[in-house]
Amino acid sequence: MLPLSSTKTKGLIIHHWDTDGICSAAIILEYTGKEIDTFIPQIGNYYLTDDEILKISHMGYDWIIIADMAIPKDNVLQIKAESGADIYIFDHHLQDIIEEVNHYNPVSMGEPVEKYPSCTWVLSKYLNRKIDLLSILGAVGDNEIKIRDNRYIFSAIEKVMDNLNITFEDLLTIVELIDSNYKTNSRKTAISAVSFIRKNRLTPGSILNNNEWHQNLEKLNKEIAYQSNMPVLSIGDIAIQDIRTQYNIISTLTRQLAWNYTSKVSIVKNKGYFKKDDQIYIRTGSPDVILKPIINYAIDKGYSAGGKREVVGIVLPKEDTDNFINEVIERLQ
Repeated sequence: MLPLSSTKTKGLIIHHWDTDGICSAAIILEYTGKEIDTFIPQIGNYYLTDDEILKISHMGYDWIIIADMAIPKDNVLQIKAESGADIYIFDHHLQDIIEEVNHYNPVSMGEPVEKYPSCTWVLSKYLNRKIDLLSILGAVGDNEIKIRDNRYIFSAIEKVMDNLNITFEDLLTIVELIDSNYKTNSRKTAISAVSFIRKNRLTPGSILNNNEWHQNLEKLNKEIAYQSNMPVLSIGDIAIQDIRTQYNIISTLTRQLAWNYTSKVSIVKNKGYFKKDDQIYIRTGSPDVILKPIINYAIDKGYSAGGKREVVGIVLPKEDTDNFINEVIERLQ
């Protein structure tokens, strides 16, 4: 499925900005053995803007791989039509298979999500490659400490840790360091992280000692500590927190909210990231709550939304936020 034809040599990887997306891009680069352009959308968007599509479509790419991003179908088909490139998608997020392109997503095909906890795992299994640091970083990044309970995956992670002489806490730190680039809105360094991680995949100490990323973490920790003190409203089994920050830390704060409260569902609204839009992030730790209907509902209303069974990220116009939250609460209750 991957484009390796010598007659089609110019390619692009569009990938998510987090650890899973960055390591997925590194895996693809390693597999193809070619110098390929990489690109991430504007951090915080779960779609491509018209300007981004226009730019991509006029670069003369023969093929484009989308990794770890459930980009809307209309975006994908627009890229295909305007660029003329062959499109390949590798993902594990909840999205209907796009039949018009080469779309590989085992979770959307009905496989248990526990067997494919990250895009890096999807790619490693699909390419029949040895599970290594790139593979496990994506899985740890998307699941954090919960990956230790995954009976399909964690033994393979332990083998890699033993081979590299690192601990699980080291893996969590590496994920924090990689993610610090997108959380501080450093789009350039998030893109350059692909080559850095690929180069140092056998020497995790080099990643752990990246001074620039540690400086990012210092800034983030201060902001997270401040924003986490914002008031929390409880409505039944739902905890809601409003924040206002220019850092992309909404997923981190939602996770903290879920850990600190016994509510079944945690919702964080960030009104300070975009000028015209707001961010909403929803997380559940309850097996009784499945959030896929919320993703579909947001998409049906024309909002940018994506996620998995237990998490949802949404970008929507500021004037719609309060009404949408109220509607979500009614549906969840």
